[in-house]
Amino acid sequence: MGLGLAAGIPFGPVNAAVVDTSMRQCHRTALAVGVGGAFVDFIYSQLAVWGIGKFLKQYPDLSSLLVGASGVVLVIFGLRTLFAPPLREEDRARRLENKALWSAFFSGVLLTLANPAALVSWVVLAGALLSDLTYVEALLAGLGIFIGCTGWFAGIGWLARQGRLRFGQRALWLTKTIGAFIVAYGVFLVGKAGLSVWTLHIR
Repeated sequence: MGLGLAAGIPFGPVNAAVVDTSMRQCHRTALAVGVGGAFVDFIYSQLAVWGIGKFLKQYPDLSSLLVGASGVVLVIFGLRTLFAPPLREEDRARRLENKALWSAFFSGVLLTLANPAALVSWVVLAGALLSDLTYVEALLAGLGIFIGCTGWFAGIGWLARQGRLRFGQRALWLTKTIGAFIVAYGVFLVGKAGLSVWTLHIR
């Protein structure tokens, strides 16, 4: 659980999405985004135990493709965040519907999948700390990681909600900043993928 909590702290796309969703919509929907991200972290921790890091090293082109596709997804999401209008109070209630919560969950899943740094982090952390565990022990450790990550996302979502309740529309500058951050990170990933392809095949 402590490992999951620590893994959630670096400010990445899912953290940004949780804060933005809590500010624009509601805390419950933001928590659904965080649960989606925590679920992928759980999967990544299990893949790290199974040795996916060695597989990725054998296929550098696949890694570059994943990074480039991740960048495109993040740019699109960041632009949507940057230019999305604030919701009216009567619209917030609609976001509590099950359909909206599932949509938020899959948004968290997609954003984590679109961030290759998350997979690399778990290859390093889980590969080093969980490699000596049996598969059953690794599964239990993964459940602890899921709980820790979810707890972190719930906490920052709650803090963002308090900011919205206290400052209202004046706090929307934060969501604009978050959108710009995600776009910049996406552009960085696309450039990194292009440089990798250039180095491997063109130069």
